[in-house]
Amino acid sequence: HCEMVSWNCDGLRRTLGKEVEFLQTLAQLNPRIILLQETKLYKGTTEESALHALGAYFPDHQWYADSATKTKGYSGVLTGFRKDVKHSVCPAPTQFADEGRLQAFTVFSKEGTYSLIHTYTLNSGQDMKRRDDRMGYERDLRALVSTLQRQPQAPPICAVGDFNALWDIHNG
Repeated sequence: HCEMVSWNCDGLRRTLGKEVEFLQTLAQLNPRIILLQETKLYKGTTEESALHALGAYFPDHQWYADSATKTKGYSGVLTGFRKDVKHSVCPAPTQFADEGRLQAFTVFSKEGTYSLIHTYTLNSGQDMKRRDDRMGYERDLRALVSTLQRQPQAPPICAVGDFNALWDIHNG
């Protein structure tokens, strides 16, 4: 079994329809934690139907969706924990909450406790139009890390996801 799998699925509904072999392989790995970025779901029926469809592949996982509320079919992160993984949800405040980009959890495993940050970092966009937004998101992410580090007996932090680093490096 695998501990954790992270993947930018570029649209979960498309993945559920066209990437069946990938989902079957992932189900065989039976990861303890699954982290999906760019799910492109939105609160309501598409989120519910996608979670229901995922249940066929991963019946032993509990899912947490952070989907865009401002723009349908945009952004979004989804985290699934196998039911034997003890965890709790942590607040992950960001000024970009309506874009579905950030989740945080505390994971309690036999190897030890750790904080898990799941991110789909926004990129600066064509011609760096969202550069200020990107910098704001980076500040929010650093603030979350700082908050987690200040906890009494702060556990290690594992940050996972799509950091969109290549796009901004290449286009910056």
